[in-house]
Amino acid sequence: MKAQAKIRKILTLSLTTLSLVSCGGTSSSSKTGKTHDNHTHVVNDKGVTCPHNFVDGKCTMCDEETVFRQDPMYKSPEILSTAQAHQGTLEYFWYKTRAYGVEDRLEKENREHKGEELWIYKRAYVYLPYGYDKNDTTKKYNVMYMMHGNGLNEGYWFRSGDYARDALLSVYTNGYGTNNVIDYLTANKKMEDTIFVAMTMYQFYDGEYSGDPENPNYSGGNGEMANIYSGYVAPENDLGFRTGIGDANQGNDAVYYKEWQYHLMPYVVEHYNTYAASTSDADLKAARDHVAFTGLSRGGSSVNSIMANSLEYCSYFAYESGGQPGQEQINNIKAKEKDYPVRYVFVSCGSQEGPVDADKAVLKVRDELGWKDGSDIQGGDKIAFIQVNGTAHNYATWITNLYNFLLVSFK
Repeated sequence: MKAQAKIRKILTLSLTTLSLVSCGGTSSSSKTGKTHDNHTHVVNDKGVTCPHNFVDGKCTMCDEETVFRQDPMYKSPEILSTAQAHQGTLEYFWYKTRAYGVEDRLEKENREHKGEELWIYKRAYVYLPYGYDKNDTTKKYNVMYMMHGNGLNEGYWFRSGDYARDALLSVYTNGYGTNNVIDYLTANKKMEDTIFVAMTMYQFYDGEYSGDPENPNYSGGNGEMANIYSGYVAPENDLGFRTGIGDANQGNDAVYYKEWQYHLMPYVVEHYNTYAASTSDADLKAARDHVAFTGLSRGGSSVNSIMANSLEYCSYFAYESGGQPGQEQINNIKAKEKDYPVRYVFVSCGSQEGPVDADKAVLKVRDELGWKDGSDIQGGDKIAFIQVNGTAHNYATWITNLYNFLLVSFK
């Protein structure tokens, strides 16, 4: 096993070195002059495309500069793993929503459904910044919605629920420092005052619900409590994932926007001090420049769902190791750009996740929409791709790019 681990380490280092050299990041050609075209990202003397490779905020291959970091957050333990003097607070709530994904699947499979509405309860975690006072309704906060990836749940970003009980439940590095990063950015005035809402795309339905989500007599998901579903339910019962009764329980990413727009977002506006004056459609639309949505891995499909269907209610978007806008999203942005302009789209992945293809896709979006790319949001930049050096499909990538996204959100 040790020999295999050593071989894997050697292969990883070799692949990383080859990737950097092919893109000019550490090659001798990059030291003799600028070989990287700012706009096309083509390395002139090699005929290949490569993302910017920033060192201390400057690309080693061209004249592009950035406020984003490419070094993973674990290289800054004073931010990631150090509790700040002033800390935010974490809480959760249950909200009622229709199981749109289940309804959609049942209808497509011609299973007995009869078009009735299927209602469930789901849980979301909320991270409130230091100083938040629910009674001070004069102070308004932006809202960032945070979607997890496949196999994770709403507790992932803040390592709550089952993640706090047993870190081995996740196949990915757990979200142990998200609160520290947020507290750091808040304390140092590097981000705007923001409420963070972490939710799940999963859904479960098994009969008519009646009961209290906090019922201490909950005994395992049968009967009246069957439709409480959050990814994990009642960790003390050690139930694990609630996706075992048919494919319909996984949720449907394409229709996730309905749950977010019609149920989750109105709940947040009603119970927290946001910029939306009320839950009316007009007020929700008026506050869209104070709403952001980010998703990691499979969560990128939820970002696409919002961008393709609910652009009127959100104007900042981030994809973290999970795709980028496609033609459906581009077409919706074009159709609504005059009344509902997108303020910023941030796309990111680790250097071991195929950054060249992701960068090319972002350049296509940029060119088709006529946008500028970069991190200067005040100067008109609207989209960017950033790779995190030396990371893969894990928390090290995602927390670094959450940090980056917060530098430009709501600016």
